[in-house]
Amino acid sequence: MFYFRLALALGFPHPDHMLAVLTSKQITEWIEYHAIEPWGEPAAWYRSGILASLIANIHRAKNAPPFTPADFMPKNPERTKPKKQSPEEMKTALLQIAAANKGQKKRKR
Repeated sequence: MFYFRLALALGFPHPDHMLAVLTSKQITEWIEYHAIEPWGEPAAWYRSGILASLIANIHRAKNAPPFTPADFMPKNPERTKPKKQSPEEMKTALLQIAAANKGQKKRKR
């Protein structure tokens, strides 16, 4: 997948075109650079997750565990399938959400 991300970042239509132009040394340098300064969607997801977790943690209930950036990052659907919840698990989740929001002032529109 790295070659596809690099091709996209460099403006090549496909990694085959990019590999025909760049040397092995240049590709290795890009790999090393990416290890230090990642770019692309995963890096953007993480930055967004940091902001979302910051906002969520400001508003979470006192006894609730803190949110992490990963809580707000998309999961790879091929690696993780959504867990089916029983009606009792759904009820528990809704009660936790309600408890977390208890006592918050309603905003005027």
